Amino acid sequence: RKVHTPIYLQPAHAFIQRQPMGVVGVIAPWNYPVQLALAPAITALAAGNRVMLKPSELTPHTSAQLALLVAQFFAPDEFCVVQGDANLSALFASLPFDHLVFTGSTAVGRKVAQAAAQNLTPTTLELGGKSP
Repeated sequence: RKVHTPIYLQPAHAFIQRQPMGVVGVIAPWNYPVQLALAPAITALAAGNRVMLKPSELTPHTSAQLALLVAQFFAPDEFCVVQGDANLSALFASLPFDHLVFTGSTAVGRKVAQAAAQNLTPTTLELGGKSP
């Protein structure tokens, strides 16, 4: 869609072009394991991206159910759930995603940001909140 072009940029034309980023990684916390896992995943899917979700290792039953439900309704190359411990989370954060979303503590957020920076992966970090 066309948007206003400032006078100092004339005779250029400006427009907004929406396009998917690619593969979005989501690392979810333990305290709201469904909401804070699915909200960013659904948003990324709606924007045309593919999603890899890493739920918290502290919610194994919820993570297993999420994995079953996602596998039932999505192809593995569209949306998948990766289950594992904190070591797997560290490896997950270091993957070359097109965007990485993390919700959790500031201390872990620093580690996630450092791992993502190795690939110049853009990140969205929601750190240290008391409510979702």
